[in-house]
Amino acid sequence: MSTEEADKKILCEFAALPGVGDIISRYLWEMDYRNLAEIARDDPESMYAAMEKLKGRLMTKSIWSDC
Repeated sequence: MSTEEADKKILCEFAALPGVGDIISRYLWEMDYRNLAEIARDDPESMYAAMEKLKGRLMTKSIWSDC
C-alpha cells in the first residue's frame, strides 16, 4: 500500500467515527493524529483547544458532541 493510499485509509476511518465527516477528519489529520488510538486516548477539551489554535478561531463545540 502506498503512503497516499494509507493516508486516505486513515482519513476514511476518522470519517467513520460518529459525528465526524470528511472535514473534521481532515482537521484531525492537520492536528497530527495518525490513528484511531491517538484520538481515543486524547482529552476532548484538549482536542477542542488544539482545533481552535489550528484554525485561528472559535469552533462550534457541537461538532465534538455525540448529542
